[in-house]
Amino acid sequence: MEDYATITIFLQPSTENIYIQMLNAQDQPVRQLKADPQGTLFQYMEPGAYYMRLFIDENGDGKWTTGSFKEHRQPEQVFYFPKKLNLRANWTFEETFNWQAIPLLEQKPAAIRKDAAAQNKK
Repeated sequence: MEDYATITIFLQPSTENIYIQMLNAQDQPVRQLKADPQGTLFQYMEPGAYYMRLFIDENGDGKWTTGSFKEHRQPEQVFYFPKKLNLRANWTFEETFNWQAIPLLEQKPAAIRKDAAAQNKK
């Protein structure tokens, strides 16, 4: 237990059918949980740097669904927590995520944007 971190995420506002994903530095999900209005608890997280996003699961299948031109369906909405989370072993963290507070185009942290990776290679 002392080798892992714990983090509780409180959403503002909280609605039904939201899933929270913890991401690695390559913008890939490492853990996903359905949001709990009382706080979503991520236990036994390896210490390190994480990013966070959520998606609104409109069709209730438990995963992010892409859009479909043929079916005239938009992709499910995705929102990013704008900061990096540094989790430490044997620590318990709490974070409040107001996913509507920051304009959508400014949410995704620069470190995990694909355009940032391309600029770093120049």
